[in-house]
Amino acid sequence: MKESKFIELLNLYIDQQISPEEAALLEEEILHNPRHRRIYHQYCRMHRACTLVFENIRAQAEQGAGVEEV
Repeated sequence: MKESKFIELLNLYIDQQISPEEAALLEEEILHNPRHRRIYHQYCRMHRACTLVFENIRAQAEQGAGVEEV
């Protein structure tokens, strides 16, 4: 699989917009291509880290919204 197609499928997966057929292609590629498997794991870790940062910032903002300044 070309690198550009792999990245396209990976982004669709991360954005939860991947079709079942595309997901099967991505899974097959990850199973048989060690380099793409490493990239997949990196993307998943980055996505999870971004999600955690966002949740942390949102929680802090919600806590700050409930406190009145004098």
